[in-house]
Amino acid sequence: MAKMSAVVTAYREPEFLFEIVEDLAKRGYEVVVSADCLSEEDVRRVRELGVKATLSDVRRGKWKALNDALELVTGDYVLFVDSDTRLIDIPNPSSDVVELTKEVRGRSIVERLVAVDYLLMNVSARISSKILGFSMVNGSAFISRSDVVKRLGFRPKIIEDADFGFRAGFEGYRVAVSGRAVTKAPSTLKEWFRQRERWALGGAELFAEFLPKFLRMPRIVLPMLVLYYPAIVGFLLAMFLPDSIAIKLLYFLLPLLLSLPVKAVAIFMLLVFEFHLLRNILAMVVSFVLWVMFVALVARKYGFRLDTGILPVYYFLYSPLWTMVNVAMLFRYLILRLVGKEVSAEGWKVG
Repeated sequence: MAKMSAVVTAYREPEFLFEIVEDLAKRGYEVVVSADCLSEEDVRRVRELGVKATLSDVRRGKWKALNDALELVTGDYVLFVDSDTRLIDIPNPSSDVVELTKEVRGRSIVERLVAVDYLLMNVSARISSKILGFSMVNGSAFISRSDVVKRLGFRPKIIEDADFGFRAGFEGYRVAVSGRAVTKAPSTLKEWFRQRERWALGGAELFAEFLPKFLRMPRIVLPMLVLYYPAIVGFLLAMFLPDSIAIKLLYFLLPLLLSLPVKAVAIFMLLVFEFHLLRNILAMVVSFVLWVMFVALVARKYGFRLDTGILPVYYFLYSPLWTMVNVAMLFRYLILRLVGKEVSAEGWKVG
């Protein structure tokens, strides 16, 4: 039987650290606590647990904290879990890397919207895993073969977990999706922006590095884009639905027809405008209905709680906002790289 180890990470606040450690120890795991900037009282409590630990008074950066913990690991497989994540179902590892399905449970509007995000990320991960054999990894909870993660290690990246998942896949290691965990999400828009600006900047960093490899796998990249940014569907429908060039020309030429009464010109222009408006609205409504049907189907299939009342807000406001954050950060990253400036995420230590 494979020996299981676990690395539990924390920064400043212990959250569920002690509950997680005690639960995993009871299950027979070799537990390693890797924490930065804990209070003296929390450090004392960690020492009293009698588990392995690598503790720092200064912030090392998560990638460094993980690598330091790996030096103490002796198991065949390693479960990585953040202290703000509750483990619901820990699967027996059947692949080189196992991404645990994540859920978000909260009452605020932001948490309810992020819950939909995690549902779509889970579906995307499952599709990617089945088609290509690997997927992006979310560092709040995942499992890896010890020799794989020690060989690849964690690099000083803004989103070191996704970087590890991609590199594992590109190296030929299989990444599966299984188990279940509940993780913490931002509860306010301010917290959401802080987190997502970091995610978007980290995503831009990985996108720039792995672009040639992404271009060779459009069959998975395109579905992932649609899942993460569903509003794109409506936009594409509006762009490519058949449209009459004559009607467009008429819209611009009508004001020049001085022989027609002004009222007639204004009415004709209004009709042309309404035609385009209704056409775009129809495209958005159709795409939204299809998307809701798909989300409801996968939520039922994988046993996810689905807050249907939040879906219109997600589709028409949240998704476009998240898309724009990614686009803005991608351009910012490319410009910073072009002028030779350091790329860093606010409130997140990398180097």
